[in-house]
Amino acid sequence: MGTGKSHTIANLVCHLLASDKRVLITAETGRALRVLKDKLPKQIQPLCVSLLGQSGDAFAELNSSVQEITKLYDAWNPGTYDRRLGDIDQELAAQRRSVAKIDAELLSLREAETALHSNWSVRGGELSADEELSFCDMLRNGSHLFPKSTSDTPAHSRR
Repeated sequence: MGTGKSHTIANLVCHLLASDKRVLITAETGRALRVLKDKLPKQIQPLCVSLLGQSGDAFAELNSSVQEITKLYDAWNPGTYDRRLGDIDQELAAQRRSVAKIDAELLSLREAETALHSNWSVRGGELSADEELSFCDMLRNGSHLFPKSTSDTPAHSRR
């Protein structure tokens, strides 16, 4: 099993292309470039201009890539996807609002859980909801808050 270098490079290439960047990749061997090209999405592979040697196959692959790019360029209509992109932007904004609402609810619940409550006081201090639960568990499990007999109490507190 590999280390994921080719997969990582393919992800970076796709990100850069999506960010309207041009990408040049060089390698010591043609095999490395073929492996990387195979990791790219099928829609992007024909757009890769590869020159892997000087054989007839290398020039045929180069010619095929150039023809595919030319064909797509000629068919390109800049406004084709504007409506779809607008719909996706609206959906993304709605999902972000939903996530923000859930985050606010979680924060509110956590604040209520950890807020100090003045209706419980142990040794003069207030307890959070977590501490209240621990206190109740301690009582439920039979733990004692006070000594059972005066012999268990320090002498200075028996006065």
